[in-house]
Amino acid sequence: MGYAEPVRSPKGDYFRGRYKGPDGAYLTVLGADGRPARFKSRKEAKQAADDAEGDIRAGRWKNPRAGEVTFETWAGDWYAGLDVAESTMVNYRRHLEDHLLRFFGGYPLGEIDTALIRRWERLEKAEGYKPASIRTWRGTLHNVLGDAVPAHIGVNPAARKRGKGRRSGADRKAGGSRGPEMPVATPLAMLLIAERMSVLTGRDDEFVMVQTGFWHALRLGETIGLERAFTRPRTLRVEWQLYEIATGEDEELRRAAPGGLLRCPPKDNSFGTLDTPPFLRPVIAAHVARVQPQACPCHGQAYVFRGYGAPRTRGNMPMRLVAETAGVTQTVVQAALGGRGRISESVRQDVLEAAALLGYERGAAAAGLRGVAFEAGGTILADAEVTVAAADAAGTNGAGLFFILRGRPCGSC
Repeated sequence: MGYAEPVRSPKGDYFRGRYKGPDGAYLTVLGADGRPARFKSRKEAKQAADDAEGDIRAGRWKNPRAGEVTFETWAGDWYAGLDVAESTMVNYRRHLEDHLLRFFGGYPLGEIDTALIRRWERLEKAEGYKPASIRTWRGTLHNVLGDAVPAHIGVNPAARKRGKGRRSGADRKAGGSRGPEMPVATPLAMLLIAERMSVLTGRDDEFVMVQTGFWHALRLGETIGLERAFTRPRTLRVEWQLYEIATGEDEELRRAAPGGLLRCPPKDNSFGTLDTPPFLRPVIAAHVARVQPQACPCHGQAYVFRGYGAPRTRGNMPMRLVAETAGVTQTVVQAALGGRGRISESVRQDVLEAAALLGYERGAAAAGLRGVAFEAGGTILADAEVTVAAADAAGTNGAGLFFILRGRPCGSC
């Protein structure tokens, strides 16, 4: 129990409240100014001490000194204590180093409030970053500050106020219009995308890869990380994925993810055996028999789908290579090539020199998709932009472009 301690002072005697903290050490009740509270009576001091101990038992207590810890110090402790997938660790570190620490790093946790967070969001937006990216980084900020409650701060200032929802169809009854439906790729749309990708790369591998991923509902990392050992006559086994990360100059990451591809378990540990549709079984079997997958030098595994190396069209190498050559992150490369962002002139020149050395051009990958022709269903589609629009209208939502530009199987690393 708390108790009252008499204190003699030239300015007048008083009592102070003493209570046992969470670690067993006795603490003094502090006032709103952060100094020991002075009580005129023993009863008031004891009551305040008992209230503090009650808050500890109820989980409401907050260390009055804890808010003085800086965001940078707490973020370092928070990151070191994480136990999540390596890919998630990489993303958190990139968010912290590139966007959060440079603004919030020196602020004590107790001084970070919603107004300061809104100011940070405005600055990020002014630098040209997309709202979706800012929301992602704010999500990381929410996690960091959320874990500081209640040891360091009382509430999470990054938490957004949740609405109570609204009745379904209320907008239409009020004369409004319904929003667009979520696009869903149809089998025909994915067939068109698979054909287009095979034309762009000049081989059949991408056709089989897209069809395999679509009919088995595989994630991109699970598709390009499909190993020969887990390809059976009637089923596929999901055991691993290849997750692309930016390693930069981090030697530990480079060893863990050679070529920038990390071999790790599937997301949410979604291991499983998947049935292959009968019509797709001979397609996959013929592909494996034709390419004869061999163990790659980077991971030592035989992957079903090979890398395509240098693009066969007027494509472009990944921005990741420019970032690794310049020793910066991809976010810095984007800022440097776009002529924006708070980066030094020396860093900007390093990025420009790396891009020139590698022959990297912004937008070159998209330019390489133009002027490609292929036949689908008896119709010649002479321009890739037309096929993209046609596939999108069928409900693909650009999935084909995502695969061809981001789907980099292991053989290319």
